[in-house]
Amino acid sequence: MCIADPRLLEQVLLNLITNAVQAMENESGQKRLGVATAQENGAVLIRVFDNGPGIPVHLREKIFDPFYTTRKTGHGIGLSFSHRVIENHGGTLTASGSEWGGAEFRIALPLETGRVTA
Repeated sequence: MCIADPRLLEQVLLNLITNAVQAMENESGQKRLGVATAQENGAVLIRVFDNGPGIPVHLREKIFDPFYTTRKTGHGIGLSFSHRVIENHGGTLTASGSEWGGAEFRIALPLETGRVTA
């Protein structure tokens, strides 16, 4: 169990999935989008990954800055908002390369501690 606002978490996931779909718009061939969950190192891990063009290493931190965008029609708010929501939940949101050659976003939310389950 972890403590999270389901509406905010839904918005973050919708942002990440929408970004992945938009990133793959101009890619040729089969487009792949994955979402996976796991429990790892005392946290709930949610991964959103694709086989799009990926994110250059030098931009992987900058993309979370407010109003930074690489899209002509983007506003640069989605990833900044998502990053803030996850941090406000005591977690982390990071970007890296995916196993499919595109981008991977990882959300890690801390597990609730001190809770006894039957």
